[in-house]
Amino acid sequence: MSHPTHYDPSIAGLARIVEVSLEQLDLTIQKYRVLIHLSRGPASPSELADRLSVRPPTVTRLVDGLVERKLVERRADERDGRRSVHLLTRKGVAVLAKAEAAFDAVLDDIAGELDADERTQAAEGLRLWGEAMRRRWHRTHD
Repeated sequence: MSHPTHYDPSIAGLARIVEVSLEQLDLTIQKYRVLIHLSRGPASPSELADRLSVRPPTVTRLVDGLVERKLVERRADERDGRRSVHLLTRKGVAVLAKAEAAFDAVLDDIAGELDADERTQAAEGLRLWGEAMRRRWHRTHD
């Protein structure tokens, strides 16, 4: 009988560091994820709901707040005027860049406690977690 791997709970601390960085920009993790997805191109509400693994009413609430702040624009779909799509505005691109710079700064500060090899290992570990999450998403959504 195999036992599940026990992972270090430091991920919760890392998540909190990300939350604090986002709070300084008046963003939540969910709103940040919307900006990330829209940075890859326009998306309909249903596409966003699928990519974020949330229900459509949640997307509407998240996007409404981002539209209000002029970080996201809602417009009619050029292919089907009955549908709407969401796009990242220039202001949204700027706020996303600030969020990513804040993450980099705090992670660089923390990583300063590691030697060069450990920093490389830590960065590779995060990259691998990201890859695993992408693969899992595709496995569960295709």
